[in-house]
Amino acid sequence: MKRSGIACACLAAVVLSNPASQAAGKWSWDVTPYIWASGVKADVSVNDEPAFGADATFPDLIDKVDIAGMLHFEGRRGKAGFFTDAIFISLTDEDTLSSNPPLPGGTEVHADSDLGLYEAGGFYRLQDAKTGLDILLGVRLTDLTNTLTFDVPAPISARVEEEGSGTYTDAIIGARYSAPMGKRWTFALRADAGFGDTKSAWNGVASFGFTCDAKERYRLRMGYRYFKTELESHHGNVDVENDMTLLGPYLGFGFVF
Repeated sequence: MKRSGIACACLAAVVLSNPASQAAGKWSWDVTPYIWASGVKADVSVNDEPAFGADATFPDLIDKVDIAGMLHFEGRRGKAGFFTDAIFISLTDEDTLSSNPPLPGGTEVHADSDLGLYEAGGFYRLQDAKTGLDILLGVRLTDLTNTLTFDVPAPISARVEEEGSGTYTDAIIGARYSAPMGKRWTFALRADAGFGDTKSAWNGVASFGFTCDAKERYRLRMGYRYFKTELESHHGNVDVENDMTLLGPYLGFGFVF
């Protein structure tokens, strides 16, 4: 399945290198750092036994975020273009389980999670215009590391540590549609699915853009994003499964040149 992701990347490169697709216009570049105020729904199981569950909104996560960075970069010439997107979030959380067999009540769980979502791909717009329908092809890398520490109370009185990590490569295919809303506003919808190392991966974005100046160099972007994935990792006799959903509004400021 990793080969399918690489094949999609190669196909995107072929589209971008096609002289016919670059015949008109010159390159336009767009760099957008942004903040995704995402809530997280996560369930972690070890060897098919529930180990940790969380359902937290963005305000709940503020004091749990160790570091976070998000950036979108895009280039377009004529009908064709390419994009990259990078998200990295590091979280720390603690919880005390009241009752979660086979773990006894009072078990303290300390969880450290590092999540990276990295996308790269190409798009082809069905018409040579500022807005329209784009067909998306690319690759998404999901990099996840979970470290779980269980402090089991008396009479067992034991500490157990489990670590699971993995890098998952998916080919992504999807579509994006954008349309003007008056002179300075635009509206866009994106949906895509990932196929490969993950059990499943679904991504959806609805966004608005506002052009801040007459030369169209600065753009304010806001919207809502939904991302859901199911991940599995295997380490010796330990199987760790993560069902994770990230969803919430985002805000960014783009520089166009």
